[in-house]
This record gives sequence, C-alpha cells and structure tokens, in this order.
Amino acid sequence: TLVLKTLDIHTDSLDEVDVEVYMVVGSYSPHSYDAAAWSLICKTRVRGEGYFARTRLPEEDFAKVAIPGGETRGFYISLRSPSLRYSEVEAVGARRRLQGEEELKVGSVWSETRDISVHVGAGLALSEWSGLYEPRVLNGALVYACIGEQCEVEDDGVIISTSANNTSSLPSEEPTGGQASNSIPPSIPLPPTALPSRLPSRSPSISPSRSPTRRPTAYPTSKPSHRRDTGMLATTREGGSGAFGNVFDVKIVDGIPGVEITSFDIYTDRVVHLEVEVWSLAGSALGAQFPDPRWEMVCKTKVMGVGADNFTPLPPDDFVPVQISSQVPVRGFLVVATSPDIRYTPDSAKDYGVLSSDDYILVRKGDGVSSYPYRGTVPGATTAHRQYNGRVHYTVMAVPPPPAQLPSLPMITSPVDLKGSLETLRDANSGAYGCLFDVALTDGSTGVTIESLDFLTDVKRKVKVEVWTRKGSGLGVDFPDPSWAMIGKAEVMGAGDNAFTQIPETDFNAVALSPRVPLRSFIVMLFTPSIRYTIDDAEQYGVLSSDDHISIFKGDGITSYPGTKKSSFAKHRTFNGRINYKVSAPTTDSTLISPEDATGVAPTSSTDGVLSTMKTGGSGSFGNLFDLRKHPRSPGIIVESLDFYTDVTKKITVEVWTTEGSAIGALYPDARWEMISKVTLAGAGKGVFTSIPASQFKSVEISDSVTTRGFLVILTTPDLRYSPHEKGEHPGDDEYGIIAHDSNIAVTSGDGVGSYPYRSKKRGILTKFRAWNGAVHYKVLPG
Repeated sequence: TLVLKTLDIHTDSLDEVDVEVYMVVGSYSPHSYDAAAWSLICKTRVRGEGYFARTRLPEEDFAKVAIPGGETRGFYISLRSPSLRYSEVEAVGARRRLQGEEELKVGSVWSETRDISVHVGAGLALSEWSGLYEPRVLNGALVYACIGEQCEVEDDGVIISTSANNTSSLPSEEPTGGQASNSIPPSIPLPPTALPSRLPSRSPSISPSRSPTRRPTAYPTSKPSHRRDTGMLATTREGGSGAFGNVFDVKIVDGIPGVEITSFDIYTDRVVHLEVEVWSLAGSALGAQFPDPRWEMVCKTKVMGVGADNFTPLPPDDFVPVQISSQVPVRGFLVVATSPDIRYTPDSAKDYGVLSSDDYILVRKGDGVSSYPYRGTVPGATTAHRQYNGRVHYTVMAVPPPPAQLPSLPMITSPVDLKGSLETLRDANSGAYGCLFDVALTDGSTGVTIESLDFLTDVKRKVKVEVWTRKGSGLGVDFPDPSWAMIGKAEVMGAGDNAFTQIPETDFNAVALSPRVPLRSFIVMLFTPSIRYTIDDAEQYGVLSSDDHISIFKGDGITSYPGTKKSSFAKHRTFNGRINYKVSAPTTDSTLISPEDATGVAPTSSTDGVLSTMKTGGSGSFGNLFDLRKHPRSPGIIVESLDFYTDVTKKITVEVWTTEGSAIGALYPDARWEMISKVTLAGAGKGVFTSIPASQFKSVEISDSVTTRGFLVILTTPDLRYSPHEKGEHPGDDEYGIIAHDSNIAVTSGDGVGSYPYRSKKRGILTKFRAWNGAVHYKVLPG
C-alpha cells in the first residue's frame, strides 16, 4: 500500500497560482466528464517556480490518499489560470516506434518504480470536466510513503513523471489538437524512462537530508538497533455495522519481549475526507474512563477513505509509536473519527476474546464508539461487542525495552520553600463549564512551579473538575490535541459563592514555568455548567492579574463539556480563581538559561551567544527586513539560526534570506540575496519565540570583511508579529535605530513586509520602522 502525500506540478508562472486536485477510484477515463464522481483532495495557493522547475503543493493542504497494491487512482489537476505545463507524446512515440517499442497511448506506462507507475493521460482544454486532449503526460512528481515490507523505499519516495521538457499547455492547443507553438526546442533532451526512486535535489541542501526523530529513543543512539522484524496483523473487513470508532486491546504473545506499534489501518466503505484520532493507555481500554490522564493521544490526522473492500492506512508520519512490553503486556486503544464513517462488525459470540493473532501480538474484541467526542463510561458512549476492522503495524523488539511510562511534564525543584499565590477575581457575572487562560512568568522571575489551582463555583455539592495544560498560548488551539496534557482530575466539594474551591495538590501534577517555557495555557473544566467567570467588557486578551513572579491573562469561557468544538468557546471571559505556586531559587549552574533568553536554547560554549530583541508584537504581517551589524571590537560572528515571533500555533512556512550590506532599500528579488532557510513548522504561539532548527539553517558570517548583513524573515501567511518603532530612538542612531545589542552584534530596526512573495518594486508593500521580534543564535569567531 502506498500513501500519496503530495504532488509537484509544472507551471510557467512565477506568481501565486490557485490549484485544485481531485481524485477518483480507478482510472480517470470512465469519469472524464462526470464531476460528481470526483473527490476534492487539495485546494491551495502556491507560488509558481516557473519553467524547468517543479512547484510543490503543500502537504498540509493535501489530503493523503491510500492506494492499495494492484489498484488504480485517477487524478485531475486544475489551475485557475492557463499556466499548467504538460508534455505531448508524439515525438516520444515516434522514437519508440523506431526502436521497436510499444507506441505510447492513453493508459501506457510513462514512468515507474517498483512501487508505483504513472500513465499517459489527458490535458484539459476548455473548462472543468470538458475538452480533453489526449494523449498528454503530467510534468511533475508524486511524493509518497510506502507501507509494507516489499516496498522499494523506507520513508518518502518520489516518482518523477517528466523533467518539464517538451511541454505544451492549453492556451496553445487548437480544437484539432495541433502542436503547441511554444514547445521547447527538440535540442533539449526528453527525460529518461529509467528513473531513480528518490527526488534529486535541484540545488545543494543546507541541512542533512534525513529529518530528526519525532520522539526520543529508549536507548542511546550509539547502540545497535534492537529491532528484529516488522509485522502487520489484520482483523477483518466484513463491516456489517459502524459508527465513530472502536475501543479494543492489543496484547503481546507470551514470551515475546516487546513490540512497538507504528500505525493502524482503518476500514471505511466511503471515499470521503476523514479526521481520525488514536488514543492509547496502559492496560485495558474496556471500561476505562475517558478523558483521563492515563490516555495519551498518539495520532491525529486527515486521510481520504479508500472505500469498500480496502483498508485505509493512517500515515506513520502522523503516528507516535507505542511500546507494549513484558512490563506492560496489554495496551488499550481508541480509534475514533469525527464522523460516523468507521465500519466494524457485530460479535455474535458476545465475548471479549481474541479477534486475531500471529506469533507476536493478538487483538481482542472490543466495543463500538457511538459519538465524537468519545465519552468513556457515560451511558450510550459505546455499543458493546463490536469487532475492530483494520490492521495493526508493528516492529518486534529483540530485547525487552524499558518499562513504559506516560510522558511527564517538566518540574522544578526549589531548594527553598518560598511559596506564593495569585488571585484574579471573585465578581463573576456569568459562567458555564470552564475557562481557558494563559499564565506567564513576570520579567525578572527565575521560574515557578505551579502546584495547584483554585476556581470559583456557585454550588455547594460535589463537582468533577479537570485541568489541562500546554506550552505556549492555548487561544485558538484545537482541543483535544497532542499538545494538551491533563494534569489534574478530581471530585471536590464546591465552596459556593464568594469562596474559591481548592483542587488538592495530590490530584494535581505540578508543572513549571521557566525561562525555557515562560508561558503556559490552562483549561479548568467541570462536567457540569457550574464554574463562574467574568465577562470582559474591554474584549482584550491582556493581563488580568500579576505579581513579582507570574501574570495571569484574560481568556475565553468554555460552554460545553468537553470543549471540543469552536462553538464551545465564549470569547473574552476572565478566570475567577487562584494560582498556587512555589518560587524557583536562583542557581549558579552554568547551564541555566538567562531570563533574557526566552527561546530556551542554552549556550553550548563560552563563545556561543543569543541576542533577543522583544516579543511585544503590536502589529504584524508577512515579514520583516532588518540588519545585523558587527560590534567594532568583536572579531566577528557566525549566525547559526534565528527565532521569530508569531502568535499562532498552526503550521506555517518561513523563509530566511540574507544579503551583504543593508536590507533597507535593497532590490528584491536580486542575485545578491541568498535563501539560507526554508522550513515548515508549528508556531509556538503568543509569548514564546518560534525557533528555526539549526539543521535547517545555512550559517552565515558577519566579520571585518562584511560588517553588516541584511535579513528578510518572511512567512507565506500574514502571521509574523513585529513592533512599531520610532526612528533614531538612541543618541547617535541613524534613521533606523538599534533595537538590541551586546558586545558582538547589534540588531537594527527595519521595515514590515506586507505580502508574500516580497517584491521591493511593488508600491505599498513596506511599512517603515517596524522592529523585528526574535533572537539571533550565533558563535563568536576566534579573536
């Protein structure tokens, strides 16, 4: 089975183009003029790379498509402008005839690896679902993941359809299908038919080609691998019934040291977009409460259902592996979709026995899930005796792994017993199920450990309360989501009006705020609409209450349990309660991060440095232009990475460009500019810098030969935050004043960039005097 992750296309445009991709089960031919048969799998806007270059469609905008072995999927790529390029095959067909090979026609194999093949298709001439010109060949590439032992690639594979040669496009087509007037001259060679399974780089990479692991391994990486074998265990795809998902158990066979579950396949009889979550806990899932701190979300993904008689794989890249060992031989799993499209099979035996097994693991029968979100032991949450339809992918461990542990949150142990508490309000004028709010370190604080929370309720009876947290701001972040962790769950007696209700420390997993993690978000939520909060008439997410150590921010109310939909949040509601904390004492440990280094990156040696500007925001758009200048007495530096500031937590794409000399007033695009980083990552959110990994950053030097370098940090979306800055604020400044400096470098104010891609000649694109919010990570040159 293959999972198509995205496509490369060929366009002659260097501007933004609107692209749609549709998919149909089987060949496209029977459905060429049947719009209802196709499913939209991608709708995006990308910047075209122009002639002789592949333009990649963002993976986050592309619904992954599973293609089981031996099956065919048809694809239709449509641009809103006539700038898609493809190849005619007449010249190639003539060459093949001379060589005695089969003539190319619609359906002929154009390009293939051992895993997948691309066939000759059609060009689209007039409008959607009409006017086909055949035969025509895709210019581009398919990026896919291979699932199964017989696959040619271990991670990502790329099959290249053509090399963007001998291209034509719809505007030059005549109704008779004549030759394109703008075809590439014959002197440019056609692409070879024997193709590598990897995508060759068009330019030298600036970082290692293999990405770092998403999860630390249980053993030092210097040791040899303990994995001995991989396996896959299928249950059934009989269906017969269905709803939102299944809860079931997986157990290792006696005598097996352990396995690592690497992914699941699910069964749906529909070809539709599915949003799927997988949760796991140590021990049996049957009868277990949910949500509960024992559960861990290990997968959240979007896939396109394959349809009847085929399993739909969940991408391994979106799955956090789960170990089952002799210490924890049974793990429960919840596989749940947000729509009732999961198929399962009623169990006529009505027992919870073994459903399927092999030499390593066994899958037990379980229950069906009747709704999303799953409600655990709530009556009606499950339908008893329903068999999971799907497959379990796993890796066998050759030696026993360490005992499985749920992830723990960082804690700070203070050598002094300096405790404090910070209250907000008790003047509640509204209420519902809960509150979402942020807590941050106050400037100058060395750190605190939050040991418990108090909240306000108007009842004097037992209430059930949960507390969740995540690093960074939680405003606008999905819930549930792997970034959230439950740190408290208790049943307490409500204290009633005007008195805070305490959550016992014994029912609360303490969490730290430190210069590494200076901001956390919290959700305090009851099972009933009995929590009280205050409506914020100012409608601003500012500071609600603060002391010398922490600040509590205004947030949102939660209007249902659990708060899993956007409609479940009432904006601008302030938490009524109290934060109980312990202050972290200062330390002389040389690895301690200074309060100025809010990025949480420790200097690795005495010659390493970090210079931060500010994270006050106040304005923002797509990007920032600014300069870095060498201090006259410094031997020079090597810039190894940058942090930037965004208030979002979604996936964003950032580019960093640099030029010798000042960026202010410099022509762009221009050959003097060099791209030194381009990466897609998740924004860290409000109050925290987002770091560009050093492995994805080409280091640059600022020294006596080049004392000033200009930088452009730009996102593809208007989510970069910067600050308005008065020109020449410091004595002796030029028009663009210095906003931060140390003994080695200075950061100057710059301009805000109002669009992507940046074009310096475009009027109105710059906003003058905007200060970059971020940090520079550098190494000092030997002096």
